[in-house]
Amino acid sequence: MVDKITMIGVVLLLMATGCGKKTEAPAPDLPAPETTPGDTPAEERVAPDTDYIETGDLAVLQKRGCLRFLILRQDEQYLPRAGDPPNREVELAVGFCASIGVRPAAVFVETRANLTTALLAGKGDLIASYMTPTETLKKKLSFSAPLFSYREVIAGRLSTAALKQITDLKGHTLAVQKETAQWDTAQALNRRYPEIRLQVLPETLPADAILDALAAGKLDLVLTDDHSLGIARQYRSDFKSVLDLGIERGLVWGARPGNVQLLAALNSYLKQAPLAARNAAVYREDWPQIKKRKILRMITVNTAATYFLWKGELKGFEYEMAGRFAKQNGLQLEVIVADDYDALIPMLLAGQGDFIAAFLTITDERRARGVEFSVPYNYAAETVVARTTERRIKTIQDLAGREVMAARSSYPWTLLGNLRAQGIKVNRRAAPSGAQPDDMLEWVAEGKIDLTVVDDQVLAMALGWLDGVKMVLTLGTPQPEGWVARAQDKQLLKSINGFWKKEYRSTDYNIAYNRYFKSASQIRKAVQQQARLYRDGSISPYDPLVRRFAGMYNFDWRLIVAQMFQESRFDPNVVSPSGARGLMQVMPSTAKEMGFRNVKDPPTGIHAGVKYLDTMQNRGPQELDASNRVYFALASYNAGAGHVMDARILARQMGRNPNLWFGNVEDAMRLLSKPEYARRAKCGFVRGQEPINYVRQIVARYRTYMDLIEQQKADKTHPALKP
Repeated sequence: MVDKITMIGVVLLLMATGCGKKTEAPAPDLPAPETTPGDTPAEERVAPDTDYIETGDLAVLQKRGCLRFLILRQDEQYLPRAGDPPNREVELAVGFCASIGVRPAAVFVETRANLTTALLAGKGDLIASYMTPTETLKKKLSFSAPLFSYREVIAGRLSTAALKQITDLKGHTLAVQKETAQWDTAQALNRRYPEIRLQVLPETLPADAILDALAAGKLDLVLTDDHSLGIARQYRSDFKSVLDLGIERGLVWGARPGNVQLLAALNSYLKQAPLAARNAAVYREDWPQIKKRKILRMITVNTAATYFLWKGELKGFEYEMAGRFAKQNGLQLEVIVADDYDALIPMLLAGQGDFIAAFLTITDERRARGVEFSVPYNYAAETVVARTTERRIKTIQDLAGREVMAARSSYPWTLLGNLRAQGIKVNRRAAPSGAQPDDMLEWVAEGKIDLTVVDDQVLAMALGWLDGVKMVLTLGTPQPEGWVARAQDKQLLKSINGFWKKEYRSTDYNIAYNRYFKSASQIRKAVQQQARLYRDGSISPYDPLVRRFAGMYNFDWRLIVAQMFQESRFDPNVVSPSGARGLMQVMPSTAKEMGFRNVKDPPTGIHAGVKYLDTMQNRGPQELDASNRVYFALASYNAGAGHVMDARILARQMGRNPNLWFGNVEDAMRLLSKPEYARRAKCGFVRGQEPINYVRQIVARYRTYMDLIEQQKADKTHPALKP
């Protein structure tokens, strides 16, 4: 299964310049709606800048100034929790391009067999998806030195008895994917021991689907590898390794046999690259040793402020800033995710990471445990939150007699206790076990509780998706927060302090901070604009374009207009906090992967958005009815297909219908913002209320458009009845 591992959508952000010989000029502004039918079709604007044939060696590529990496397109995503990001290949590819002085560009292919075909045809210059050099491939390609190795193992259900030797496999059925290195191993085992039966699985079957079938008893045993199982163990525990076959294989990149110079340069680069074993490293080392191994391990939690997966890209303020720190020091960043905040310091002291980046408040109690804090890089104030209709609370004294919910072990609980000690008889109500600040904010908005206390950053992020709440008071002074290192790692701490002294409140810091904690609430309008008809009878300024592209992909054009309004309010120049652009708010990486460039150009932006929605629909479960196929596609467009799949799995576990969005999967999606559910989800935490609101608001607006258009038709048919 390790052959299925690849990177996620973040790769193209690293390759936005591509390999074209010239930059395409921006398209002119869209003319008035009545002239749009004559505009240049967006499909004619699609001009992939990697679409040329080249088979030359290193000198030729350097003269061209570009190196095209062939990448296997994958639908599977996961949140890396144990220091093995799925974009490792691309990080290495970009580093290699820099070392030989060329620009990187990604060329995506659909199947593993197409990687070899495209390379030999000159449609790419190097295969950057991990490969195992099978006997068949050795006849066609040359290979790099191994990037790392893995061991082939047999996986079984939790109830499967451990096997001691290969002969114990007799009488069992081994499931294995065809066209993989494990397929070669399975055939060799079957030839030697005919009593071992083989069950052939499609190459395109996702790893989790195989493990699902194994856990459900539909498969007897699976021939796989320890690397793939290590990834799966980060979020599931319904399988185990029952036999190590003692076969170790290397994962490599592929090159054309004649490109000797290119391969030599690649191998020279890989000798210097950080390719240490992943997922099991436990060591306590200071800065000199970290610099020597070239890997920096950050311990954090999976939250919307720290580190999370969104639309296939790894995000989070702490993740971004730690990435800057690592890059400035020539290091690769690895992320180790703790189950909760209480586990952070024990993991650091045990040597499972080098430092903690999780917005931890600087306290003497924590220092006493054997850690030290960096200089502060953030200050957070605790705020009292009420419904937007609240008018009575003006001062702290107004909290007397009011019920305020907070977690019993939290800093807000202590602050509320201090108020009681001062004579302000606030009624503290302990939050249920496992409740998160977002939960309490939702309960305030819904009227289930009176007040709560959260820090101002949590509130700022929530205002990007939650209506009905506001800040009414600040309790106490803002508290300093810092990164955390072991007390003895003084040189590491010195380097971290040097980083923050330079970066704190810098332009890059402010951009990242605003993106996560301010922009969402500033950009989002609290009162939605009402659906209406324009004077010419249209429902948007772009009706002709939407009709054209919606028809190309068999969508109701009114649905696309409703989605366009939700995404951009019909403004083609809007840029979201995450970097999405254009009328349909498509990420530049996603647009480039689909062959589009300037998505701020309305025809291009609309075409890219509709095509991406169609892609999300095609990736969805085929057993869905027509309406739910659209609902699931919209949710995937907003949050990413991986989070939607996690919600379907959770819905099934809850006894809900995984094929119905409203009242079923959407309820499971909401739970994925809770740690106890997020840690068991493949893609981890997601602020589930966002895709829920997204789908509901688009569907409601779509129905309004249908009513308006029907009313317009009725008015034209019976003008005397018009009010």
